[in-house]
Amino acid sequence: MNPVVIIVQLLFIFYYAYVIYVFYKLHQNSCQCDKLEGFKKTWNFRYISIVTPLLFLYSVMGLIKIFKEQNGGSMYQNVLAIISLCYFSSFVNDYAIISLFHTMEKKNCPCQTKNREILTTATYVKAIVNLYIYIKVMAVLDKKFFNKIKKKMEKEQKKSKGWNHRFSIQ
Repeated sequence: MNPVVIIVQLLFIFYYAYVIYVFYKLHQNSCQCDKLEGFKKTWNFRYISIVTPLLFLYSVMGLIKIFKEQNGGSMYQNVLAIISLCYFSSFVNDYAIISLFHTMEKKNCPCQTKNREILTTATYVKAIVNLYIYIKVMAVLDKKFFNKIKKKMEKEQKKSKGWNHRFSIQ
C-alpha cells in the first residue's frame, strides 16, 4: 500500500467535503443576499452542487478499494476507471468553482467570502495536483501499452522464427 496514494486520496476527500460544506452554506444564504439567489441559478452552481457529492463518493470508494486491495494487480483497472470517470468531471468542477467565485467577487457578493477565498486557493492547488497526476497516469499507461505491444511483437517474432527455421533451405 503506497502511503502517498492514500494521502492524496484523503486530501481529495477532504477537499470535496469542504466544497460540499461551502456550497451548503451558500445554499442556505444566511446573509440573505439577493445576488447569491441569482448565482444559485447559474450552471456553475448547479453543476458543482450535483457533481461534487458524486466525486466525493467516488473518492471515498476509491480509498476503500485501496485498503481492500492485497496487491497492485488491479492498479491498471483503477487507473482506467479514474481516467474515464473522474478527470473530465473533476476538471469541469474546478473550472465551475473558480468561474463562479470569480463572478461572485466581481459582483461584490458578500456571502462566505472567507470560505470562498480558501476554497479558490484549494481549488487551484487541487487542479495542479490533478493535472500532474493525470500526466503521470498517462505516462504509465503509455509505458504499459508500449510494453504490451513489445511483448506481443517479440512473441510473434519467436513464432515466425520457428516457422522460418523449420522450412529454411540449408
